[in-house]
Order: sequence, then structure tokens, then C-alpha cells
Amino acid sequence: IFRDWSVEYQDEVFAKLGIKYDRQYSESEVFKKATEIVEKHRKDFFKESDGAVIFDGKKEGLTTWVFLTSEGNPTYSAKDLALAVKKFSEYKLDKSVVTTSVEQADYFKVIIHLLGKINPAMGKKYQHIPFGWLLAGNKKTSSRMGDTVKCMDVLDEAEELARKKIAIDKEYGEKTKQEIIEKVAMAGVKFLILSHEFHKNINYDPDEFIKLNGFSGPFILYSYVRTQAVLRKLGKSKKLDAGKMSKVLNSKEELALARQLGMFGDIIETVAVQVAPHLICNYVYEVAQKFNSFYEVCPIKDASSEEERQARLALVKATGQVLKNGLSILGIDVLKKM
Repeated sequence: IFRDWSVEYQDEVFAKLGIKYDRQYSESEVFKKATEIVEKHRKDFFKESDGAVIFDGKKEGLTTWVFLTSEGNPTYSAKDLALAVKKFSEYKLDKSVVTTSVEQADYFKVIIHLLGKINPAMGKKYQHIPFGWLLAGNKKTSSRMGDTVKCMDVLDEAEELARKKIAIDKEYGEKTKQEIIEKVAMAGVKFLILSHEFHKNINYDPDEFIKLNGFSGPFILYSYVRTQAVLRKLGKSKKLDAGKMSKVLNSKEELALARQLGMFGDIIETVAVQVAPHLICNYVYEVAQKFNSFYEVCPIKDASSEEERQARLALVKATGQVLKNGLSILGIDVLKKM
């Protein structure tokens, strides 16, 4: 019953965050295999200690962990080995990324080390990325201490702040207003978390991440909405070849934005290799900033020529597409209107 309640609540949180899992593993699936793996390699790199089976990592500059208790039951360590083996047997993985708090960094060094001994190829493809704490008032929170920050509470508070801070067109219906509030709030929360390097702590300050200016998800979202408003008002751009574009777009604001947009592919490749979404956050923020600077000083409707008008519209369209793609990778849904 407790397990069903836990899964049900987790599913509510996942649905709210827009997260879908193709496969979830329960401990019971790997219990037997965990014991088998340890027993199979008992003489290779494990040893007995007070009736338990342990890995003594001191000799190899690692920490020591119990893998089978004195009663013969597998610990989390053994189950993590079995889980990794099961994942690689079920999927053709190029990389398996596990994320836990920074406190587990030494533990996963041992798991990866042993996976490499069991199967060198598997050990190379298994990666642990430790993440920092979500702080409240720059202090750690803990469910054991009764001062935990619950995910649903954060999301609810973000929505309430979005409702107060964002001026929504009065003509919008309630359904549209609620969609805007929810997406702005989610953009704020997700951007806050993903804009930090994983291993660093994050201070939870709702007033900072629910804002329409500065380094925040709602600011990026608002900049995207602005591009769509321009395109709706002035029409879609016609196709222009690169030669004409380069001749027409020559102000420092236009060139700065164009160069920034041209970096998108390289940024995505770097993010994929390093598993570093904070780089996307930095990038889309720069795009949004440069777009707003361009928008302020480069008139589109009153451009000096039709070619200039079309070139600037093309730049707006490209900006919208890049912002949408970047936000999508961060799991942030865009809005057509705000």
C-alpha cells in the first residue's frame, strides 16, 4: 500500500513536470541477480569481513562498501551493479547516466570501478553526475529534520507568484490564463535548477526565478513570445540567400545576434558530450539579450528597404526557432502569447 501511494504521488509530480519514463525498475527485479554477480566474482575482487562480503577499496584509492550482508542479502551496492547490468542487457546504450547527490560521489566511483572489472566496455559507458542541494535561505533542508522543501510545494508557490507578477491580457479566457501561469512557473523552476552546474548548490528564492527580466526562464520565454508577436504582426519573411542577408544586415546589433544564432549547433554538441544543460541556459539567455537589443534599435516595419525588412524578419524568425529549440531541450514549453 505504501509503495502504491509513493508511486501514485511520484506520477503526479512527474506529470506536472512533463516527465515520462519508458521504463522504471523495482528493487525486486535485481535482488536475485545482485547476489549472483557478487557470488560469481567473490574471489576476483570481493572478500569476507565478519561474515559479510565487502569490496575493500583502500588499496585502490577508493572507499570500502558491503555488497552482501552476513545473512547473505544484497545491499544497495550489489543491487546497483545488477541494475547497471540489466539496463545494458535491455538497451543498446552508448551512455548510462546516473544522477544522485554529491554525497554519493565516492560510492559511485566504486560502482563504476567494479562495473569496469566485470565488463570494461560497460564501465566506460556508465557515468555518475552528482548534483548539489536545493537550499532554502542558503541552508540545507532535510526530510529527516522535518524542514524539507517539497517539489509540489515549490511548483505551487511558483504558480502563485506567476499569477501575481505577470500581467495577462484581460481578454484571455481562464483556460488560457492558467496555461500561461503554469508554463511561466515551470519555466522559472526548470531554468533555475538547470542553469546551475550540477555539482553546485541552488538557493531557492521564488522572487528571483519568477521574473520577466534578467537571467530567468520567464525572461527567455517572454523573448520567444516577442518574436512570435512580431511575425504575426508583420508577416513571415521571404527566403533570402546568404549573400543578400550579409549585405543587408550590417549593424552591430544585427551581426551580434546572427553570430550568436550561428553558435547553436556547437553549443548543443558540447552540452551533449559534457551533459551540461547549464550551457544551454547561458546560451539562450545570450540569444534573448541580443535579440532584445536588436529589437530596440533595428526597426522592422519602418526598415529603409524591403530587403532590409525581410532580412530582419528572417533574423526574428531564426531567433524564435533557436529559442524554442533551446527551451525544448531544457524541457520548457513555449507560449504563443503572454
